[in-house]
Amino acid sequence: MENKEILISARDIESKYHISYSSIMKARREGTIRGVKIGHNYLFDEENVIKPWVGLKPSTDEVMMLKMENEKLQNQINMYKNQYKMIRQLLDALNGTVNVI
Repeated sequence: MENKEILISARDIESKYHISYSSIMKARREGTIRGVKIGHNYLFDEENVIKPWVGLKPSTDEVMMLKMENEKLQNQINMYKNQYKMIRQLLDALNGTVNVI
């Protein structure tokens, strides 16, 4: 299966994402983003290059870290729920003994 990338020019990126043309070309010169030179213009892959650079699409490392943090927080919530149930049962037991006295 062929790798189909959607390539857009720096001027299109400028109008779509409101980033100046000079910033895009500076990032290309610094090596922050990669582009393909066709004639006098550079074309950039929108999905794999521009969106992560702009911050619209998190990298896989960030996604993995967020998933791990989410799992940790869910485990902590479950622990608090169990503690609440135990305290609630203890209070019910104490309330029952106080009513007997």
